[in-house]
Amino acid sequence: MENSPSIFSAIKIGFIGDVFLGGEYLRYAQEKKLDHDYPFENFKEELSNNDILFFNLEGPIFKGNEVRKGVTSILSNHPAILDFAKCVPICIANLANNHIMDYGAEGLLETMRLLDTHNIYHVGVGANCKEASREVVMECKNRKIAVLSYADGEAHVGAVIAGDNNAGCSSFRDVEEIENRIRELKSKEDIKVFVSLHWGYEYFSYPSIEQVEIAHRLVDAGADFIIGHHPHVIQGIEEYKNSLIAYSLGNFFLPPVRMKNGRMEHRRKISQECVVLKIELGEDGSFKYNVKPGYVSRKYKLTKYDNNRENKFNADLRRLSGVFNNMNYSQFVNEYYTKRKKQMEIDDIIEAAKKLYKTPLIELIKTINIYDIKRNAGRLLKIISFNKNA
Repeated sequence: MENSPSIFSAIKIGFIGDVFLGGEYLRYAQEKKLDHDYPFENFKEELSNNDILFFNLEGPIFKGNEVRKGVTSILSNHPAILDFAKCVPICIANLANNHIMDYGAEGLLETMRLLDTHNIYHVGVGANCKEASREVVMECKNRKIAVLSYADGEAHVGAVIAGDNNAGCSSFRDVEEIENRIRELKSKEDIKVFVSLHWGYEYFSYPSIEQVEIAHRLVDAGADFIIGHHPHVIQGIEEYKNSLIAYSLGNFFLPPVRMKNGRMEHRRKISQECVVLKIELGEDGSFKYNVKPGYVSRKYKLTKYDNNRENKFNADLRRLSGVFNNMNYSQFVNEYYTKRKKQMEIDDIIEAAKKLYKTPLIELIKTINIYDIKRNAGRLLKIISFNKNA
């Protein structure tokens, strides 16, 4: 007797990090008469050859009068980002991040409305904390996938967290509650659970001890995949108890912006790499994955690495990922964070000097203030102190 054909087939899912269609790219595109999908042309196959695409939408699709206070830069996406999200049958945008509230509740709610209108899933935000913490459940090839999403409201991330009566993002600080939600989802039916986390420290190549502990707790509770973003750099990928943890996918497309004071906020070289993480869910529930790396050119175009550069990238990723097998990860990462904090002070001075060099004199005179002078003087004193104590 012939075997009955399986009702399941492999599901291809693509994951990318921070996406922002705005800033200086829009000025460049207008000047060069470019289509808005120009940055993504070289990666069309990697993006469209998926059943599901997941990305972090950095900032609202809206530009209104309710501008967020207490931040140096404000982001808003061009509506063409909606076309970008339609390159696959199912697309889901993570909205739990530190820029989605840059135009307040009005900007958030309008963004949600636009995504709904265009049949694009979204997760991680809401008009209140109950709505923000809701999962999204989708069906693909006769299987169900649930996506939970959370952001960090601590200063090093700075997401606006929803409350009982105010809009914002869901918070991952109550880990026990997230664990219970994962267990509840897994107990009801056969379902794969993805958890998106906007977390971590900018420009740090390794997750903190706390992040690793949280990720492991969520996997122990039943999470199948954990996808992180926010640090602007690509971090390691860990296979833990038959689950996959990508601690940070870095930026995918995040062009420079004008800060509130009118000065340009340039992107650091370390943040110019991009990656597409592709996961294939097998018929039996197993998975395999691979990454396709590249970089953002000076002309705002995502460009795939050639074979030599891709081999180097893969070697670097293996190095970043290999540390999770180290029994002394706590000691390793503590030493790394101590050194990295010192290096960041030096990097900040170098970046400040680069900005000074690139900023026209008239613009500099108009925008410089006492806070800039004090901040950079403080950085220099810290570097001198580090060198004395070294």
